[in-house]
Amino acid sequence: MQIVKNSRKNCSFDWLHMQVWQNHSLHQITKIQEYRAVVSTLLYGSWVLYKRHIRLLECFQQRCLRSIMNIRWQDYITNNVVLEKDQMPSMESILLIRQVALGRKGALRFDNIRHQTAEERRRRRKGTVSAQSLTQASTSHEYQCPSCHRTCSSSIGLFSHQHACRK
Repeated sequence: MQIVKNSRKNCSFDWLHMQVWQNHSLHQITKIQEYRAVVSTLLYGSWVLYKRHIRLLECFQQRCLRSIMNIRWQDYITNNVVLEKDQMPSMESILLIRQVALGRKGALRFDNIRHQTAEERRRRRKGTVSAQSLTQASTSHEYQCPSCHRTCSSSIGLFSHQHACRK
């Protein structure tokens, strides 16, 4: 899954590199806006990220931004300066913001589902209790022995009476 995502990302950014970033007629602001749009799309629904994945994404982001801004390694510009020039947050902060937003949505969805299931349980319990009371009222009649017509209060009482009645 990770390899497929990385290859898709590289294909998308290779196309962008050829069509957008090396295009001298486009402004740098337009190129950065395009980068932000593609990154947000590619990060949507991404896999579980560990530190090593975040480091790889940070390197990828720096490579792309340096390519957009035509910064070479000989220029000795730090990663933080590159991010400040583009007014771009780090990849780790982008991912953290997305996780918080997703967590809120997930928590809200969980609360809604929890309230719905609790309400359904309450309705079922109320409906079951009333149905039980109706069945208990209808089954609370007395049982009668077919041979001597004696009335018993329970079916087990009738069973034992019939056993004694046969003797």
